[in-house]
Amino acid sequence: MSYVSLITKGLKLAAKNKAVFRIKPEITMPVKAANLRKPLAQKVDAEALKNFDVQGELGNVAIRQADHLKSKRKYSQKLANQIFGDISEVKTSSIRTKDANSIYSKYEKNIKDGKTISTEAEAQEFITDAVGMRFQLKDLTIDDAMQAVKKARKFNQEKLTTSEQRLVRRLFRNDPTLTASEIEKAEELAKPVKMYLAEQQSNPVFNRMLLCNIKSALERKVTTIEKLKQCGFDDEFLKHLNDPEIIPLRLTRKISNYKGLDGIPYYSDNRIMKLENYILATGDNVQIQHCSDAINLNKYNIKELSKREKSAIKDSGYITTQMNVILPDGTLAEVQFRGSNLFAEYEHIAHDSRQLKNTLGKTFDEYKQAIKSLNEDEYNEYNAYLRKCYNYYRNSELGIMVGQKPKLPAKFPKILSQESMESLYKLNESNTQIAMQTFKPHLELVA
Repeated sequence: MSYVSLITKGLKLAAKNKAVFRIKPEITMPVKAANLRKPLAQKVDAEALKNFDVQGELGNVAIRQADHLKSKRKYSQKLANQIFGDISEVKTSSIRTKDANSIYSKYEKNIKDGKTISTEAEAQEFITDAVGMRFQLKDLTIDDAMQAVKKARKFNQEKLTTSEQRLVRRLFRNDPTLTASEIEKAEELAKPVKMYLAEQQSNPVFNRMLLCNIKSALERKVTTIEKLKQCGFDDEFLKHLNDPEIIPLRLTRKISNYKGLDGIPYYSDNRIMKLENYILATGDNVQIQHCSDAINLNKYNIKELSKREKSAIKDSGYITTQMNVILPDGTLAEVQFRGSNLFAEYEHIAHDSRQLKNTLGKTFDEYKQAIKSLNEDEYNEYNAYLRKCYNYYRNSELGIMVGQKPKLPAKFPKILSQESMESLYKLNESNTQIAMQTFKPHLELVA
């Protein structure tokens, strides 16, 4: 049964009263049941959003959109299987559609940031990840890492010398005899090698995705084979456009290649350059958030970076590559590529807690309180710890042997450790699954 149908059952009860919809056991969102099926009739800005009835109207919009998106799951999963099902480098895939509470939270954030919503069509424009298609890339091996040391080139295009290769291999094998100065030098030499590994890991999905984008551009007649060749795409690559798994996906809005100050993104400079060539060949208005691999961000004045580069750097070290596409049926989706580590699954509770989002249940109350109590300097130091965790797991994905996990600085409460975050995440998942066995979404009156 859809959310709309569930609320309609309680319409008479709530018609003359303020009501919220309990969408999950611990999470409610405002609704205006009497106007559930009526379209948004007013402009909603930050001032208007203070009114409970206006919040309810916006809740109605979120519920209708969530119900609509539910019908897209099977279609999106079938599409994902068709495009990436034969690629062994894709370890797993998952499809999800945004639920009503997350949609409402996104509306609320945008409005508080100064934007307004006047129509439901405008509201939908804020949800760029209405359908989420996430693909988990297979880990590389230590053998892959050792071979890359020999094949990779530095950012000046020179190969590593024999002694440099030996030093990087020792780093990749987690040699305990390395001195602090050797580790510092090895890490600097290892950066282009890690980027080479990142290319190897993402190469199959990158090429498949780009071919799907090109096929859409050709069908929309915004480019030609000749233009594509002029922009660097050769016959060997373009011949795969007729493969049955190449489904037209229109690249739109933006591509985000996120990483931390010293993180290794899933797409390298070379990959971003190819995407820029695609945009040049098609004229599509697609923004790219990316910061060059060659910039040593630990030694660079971040304030001097361009807006595009700054937007790609995440304080917490969050690493992912995601892009907005329009599916063949017109649905706006976000396609995301990550590695096998699950740290990003539960690290987001730090950001959500800091932003006071209404998306975390009571399981996280102690964690949320600990996060909120940090001052700005402390929160920056905590983010430095999270970056180390991301880099630890990212190295493992690239086949690099790693030592002990980063330790939370002693000044912070243990509830903020990544081990605690993982435990809370798993506990919340378990508690939610148990609660959802008997829970039914329902209306509740507000006093």
